[in-house]
Amino acid sequence: MNLLAAKRMRVSGASALSSPYTIGIPSISGMYGFVERLAYEIRNLGIDPSFESACFVIHGHKLRAKEENKRGVMVPYGKLWPGTVSGNHVKPASFIENPEIDLEVSVLVRFEEGVSQKTLRKVPKEAKRLISSGFLRFAGGDVTNADSVGVETFSAETGYEAAKRLGPGFVILERRDVLEEEFERTGDVFHALLASVSPQVKIGTDEEGRYEARYERRHDGWLFPIGVGFMRISPFAENVKGARSGTRHAFAEAVATVGEAKSLYRVENLEEATWRPAVRGDYYVYTTKRSENG
Repeated sequence: MNLLAAKRMRVSGASALSSPYTIGIPSISGMYGFVERLAYEIRNLGIDPSFESACFVIHGHKLRAKEENKRGVMVPYGKLWPGTVSGNHVKPASFIENPEIDLEVSVLVRFEEGVSQKTLRKVPKEAKRLISSGFLRFAGGDVTNADSVGVETFSAETGYEAAKRLGPGFVILERRDVLEEEFERTGDVFHALLASVSPQVKIGTDEEGRYEARYERRHDGWLFPIGVGFMRISPFAENVKGARSGTRHAFAEAVATVGEAKSLYRVENLEEATWRPAVRGDYYVYTTKRSENG
């Protein structure tokens, strides 16, 4: 199995919006945008990159969700947009909360079946040039450096083999099975998402008869909401003001599911953590083989 491996890229100021509701590791749609832009730039050079899917290995991260102001008070990290004056009307400055995260991440991109040897020679060379140029963005963050970029041949699709080459880190798995189980119990998507990642509180008594609260996980694994694409909520329209010329436009909202952060060493098959784009009606989402089989 041949993979394009961009090892240990340093990313500064990536978006820390994991989903529409949470802050943390960037969403899958945000991270996969790096792969799609890389493919776009290589395709413009007359080379078909033949990318099929991608796996993201997080080696390190530093979240910037809050910062200390001049008074020494911790406040949300974001941007203050200046106010405007129109006649006698003054519009006050608005604060846009914009959490960011610094990452050290490896990206493993799988080629399509039957990819030519010519492509395997040319794509790594151009990918290395584009990544080192600082032109590409990763989930909105600046890519400052990478240890190496090249084609890696894996004899076995295990996380253990990948960890031996990349070093310790964790990957994100899709746990739609947990979300579906909670949806059957609650009957509401939002409450199902909340129940999937929230601990269960049990009230009991200690040896002296005093009440005590115990927090237990409903499901195994380190679970959290993660954005995995978009859903179209309006019809397509042509020549919309402000939209890119010649491109159909539609409004969309983010789609979230339950993800699991899992050590790369403990992943039995990389397919569990390999994400690929899919169009399903009004949905443009990123899925794994696990969810497709489930």
